[in-house]
Amino acid sequence: MSPEKQSFNPPNSLAIVVTFNAGPWIHPCISSIQKSSYPLDCMVIDNGSTDGTIHVLETEYPEVPCIISPENLGFGAGNNIGLRKALSEGYDYVFLLNQDAWLQKDTLKQLILFHQTHPDYGIISPIHLDRDGENLDPRFGNRLSMKSSAFRNDTLFQRLEPCYDVDFVNAALWLIPRRTLEQIGGFNDFYFMYGEDGDYCARCLVHGMKIGVVTEAFAHHARHNHHYKPRPLLQNLSFHIREWHSWSYETFLEFDRGFWPSIRASFHRIWIRANQEFLNRRYTIAFAVVIGWLQFLLTIPRAKRDKFKLHNEVRPHFIEESDSMHD
Repeated sequence: MSPEKQSFNPPNSLAIVVTFNAGPWIHPCISSIQKSSYPLDCMVIDNGSTDGTIHVLETEYPEVPCIISPENLGFGAGNNIGLRKALSEGYDYVFLLNQDAWLQKDTLKQLILFHQTHPDYGIISPIHLDRDGENLDPRFGNRLSMKSSAFRNDTLFQRLEPCYDVDFVNAALWLIPRRTLEQIGGFNDFYFMYGEDGDYCARCLVHGMKIGVVTEAFAHHARHNHHYKPRPLLQNLSFHIREWHSWSYETFLEFDRGFWPSIRASFHRIWIRANQEFLNRRYTIAFAVVIGWLQFLLTIPRAKRDKFKLHNEVRPHFIEESDSMHD
């Protein structure tokens, strides 16, 4: 046995999976946690699935605690239930795992070994591979290349560093140390879906915590893509209005901008996207982008309060016991 393995004493860790109509992805997701070389507990928060996900969890994974919400709470609020449990029960680490993502055998071990010697990181994530593991997840790869010129250059010359600092990595595969939860808290529950991970990353950076991608750890993100799947017209319109309401809100909350620059930044973002969708003849989505921004204007009073509160927070937000879901 190597000295590294002899000295590795696993901290107490919890994997959190939020599900909503997880379909075929629930098996590789939960099974990968159970097969991990790093021992960790697991809990599932189901957001009112109607496709048989709950039946699969209850019959095939009865040992996994599952909280079933009668309604879809959204990604952030669902995860907050697990984050409260992690804080109250003394877990050292939390791992957030998307329902359409799964771990490799040593993913968690590599991440925690890295953090044990680099405690200044508030969020760390593995390399996100696609479903088959033959390529990087396209969105992850594109964003990482844009955010880190060092990663782009090192990839070209095949000389990767152990970790690359970024200002954002999507929350499909996040390791969060307890110190982050104690200082930053949970997700802003304003966001139903989209924007909550960017908001959380910004809060970590403001509090002097690093965000990193560890290159010796790998996991898979299949991206069960509901984004452009066929829906009834009104349902599709509602989905994208809510999506772009969230993106506008998250842009406004970026901490290096004042009030009016933040308004202009949010408008600039939706203007570019609306034009892109219009040119691609996705007229429903283009209309939804604009309506989502107009809805954001109605929530500016709350956004201003959140901008101040999150910038000056001195205690955890959004995961206090008083906010927990009652049975």
